[in-house]
Amino acid sequence: MMPEPRKNQDVRLWLKGYRSNMRNLDNHIKVYERYRAKVDRYEAAFSRATSATQKWGTGIKGNQRNFSDKTADAVLEMIEASATASRGDYDGLFDWLVEDLSALASSGRKVLAAINNLSHADHKDALFRRYIVGDTWEKIALDMGVSVESVYKWHGHALDELKEKGVLPPEKE
Repeated sequence: MMPEPRKNQDVRLWLKGYRSNMRNLDNHIKVYERYRAKVDRYEAAFSRATSATQKWGTGIKGNQRNFSDKTADAVLEMIEASATASRGDYDGLFDWLVEDLSALASSGRKVLAAINNLSHADHKDALFRRYIVGDTWEKIALDMGVSVESVYKWHGHALDELKEKGVLPPEKE
């Protein structure tokens, strides 16, 4: 015989997901910044190289020998070819990253909005401290000046209210 799931387990799991989503969001932001820095470095180097080869093509004034346009063009083409290959390494990279960033941020906003829409301030505070901040039941009770049993009761009422309001995302089939 399978044990029966705890009451409002789906709401608990959804709320618990907030902190892991925020950690994932922080990690995604770090990845994005790392790739963005690489692209920025590449673009700066490409700009410097392009500027240098364009100057070579103009040659030296006076009766000095000039670089031929063919030489400058060949060097420029080599730089552009390597730059295109390098840039190609980043094509599509930001697409999944931006989609994930958006989904994680949206998920976090939904959890916070659900907690903020609770009708009782103590219920809001208990859920916020437990699922967003990550405080223990004992710390929540101590900070709020009540017994742990009171916090448990508020927590249960808040979960019931969230369930009644239908704040959970639809289950994936």
